[in-house]
Amino acid sequence: MTETHLVLGASGGIGRAQEKLLKAVGHDVVGLSRTEDRWPAVDLRDEQSISTATQALRDRGLEHLHGIYICSGLLHSQDIRPERRMKDLQSTAFETVMRVNAIGPLQFVSALLPMLDRKLPTRIAAISARVGSISDNRLGGWTSYRCSKAALNMGMRNAAIELNRTHPLARVTLFHPGTTDTRLSQPFQSNVAPEKLFSAERAAQQFLQVLDTRPDDREAVFLDWAGKPIEF
Repeated sequence: MTETHLVLGASGGIGRAQEKLLKAVGHDVVGLSRTEDRWPAVDLRDEQSISTATQALRDRGLEHLHGIYICSGLLHSQDIRPERRMKDLQSTAFETVMRVNAIGPLQFVSALLPMLDRKLPTRIAAISARVGSISDNRLGGWTSYRCSKAALNMGMRNAAIELNRTHPLARVTLFHPGTTDTRLSQPFQSNVAPEKLFSAERAAQQFLQVLDTRPDDREAVFLDWAGKPIEF
């Protein structure tokens, strides 16, 4: 049986590589992003956009998803920079980062739940970040990004708890890819050793490998690129 997988953030580095890898092994893949070359386009900052995109997927006959991969994310933009100190915190930037990295993805997963088969194994996976670990925070800074990833982690844990009751074969995974050579990390790569800067293709391969080898745990798990657990 051909499986159908959905990649959100398919115009980004890891998302594009993830879509390519899934297609290479014979899966049907729906790649979504907010760019106009993707249809339906979905803007995670806009709740109506999420609803419209979800309805468009239903209208085109998409019924059963075997995998949902959240590969979208926002760390910086023309108007947003990661905070170095608490006094750098600005409400507008914080709200935007929180919506793109946490609220939007969680709303999107929620909207897709009717497309999950209760009797088939399903992967729901999102790219998180080690800096979203509350336990691991020793440096401070990057308040908006850290808070948004921590919120994503908690929301996905909630999703796993609910899915245990309705979709016992669904597995929820949060994945830290390490520093990857994408637009998101480019301004911050100068202090990264070459052997610790991964290509998007390698990150996508590691993502799928971690999903293939994760413990068969019905709780959400938070794993790094080597498959090692990260404390929430």
